[in-house]
Amino acid sequence: MPADNGTIQADSAAREAFALVLLLIGGFLFWLVPVVSWIGWFIGLVLLGLSRRWTVGDKLIGAAGAALAPLVLTGSMLFAAGTESCTSDAGAAVPECTTSGVMPPALTVCLLISLLALLIFATIRLARRTRRI
Repeated sequence: MPADNGTIQADSAAREAFALVLLLIGGFLFWLVPVVSWIGWFIGLVLLGLSRRWTVGDKLIGAAGAALAPLVLTGSMLFAAGTESCTSDAGAAVPECTTSGVMPPALTVCLLISLLALLIFATIRLARRTRRI
């Protein structure tokens, strides 16, 4: 909320910093500590959307980087996992098993590096904008 001199109050910066922390911690712990991190991640996403300090562009970058990171990471892991099939000949003692991934390993690595770069960029941008008065 604007103060008399037109600047945004200091409590707004604390709220935005809290939103950023919730998004990052919730994103990293999304599948390790399910319910608690999901609630924190969702609250951070809501605070990101309600922020008056961040512009619409900041919010879009924050949502793409910090908020969607766990979802994209989960999807890329599911595509990379693929399936395993085993065949056995009548005379063979050990069956032959092959793994076929939906996505090539190089593409998976590129996707994860891109996701990490987007997460770092979004975090730095939002953190720098949080300090702005």
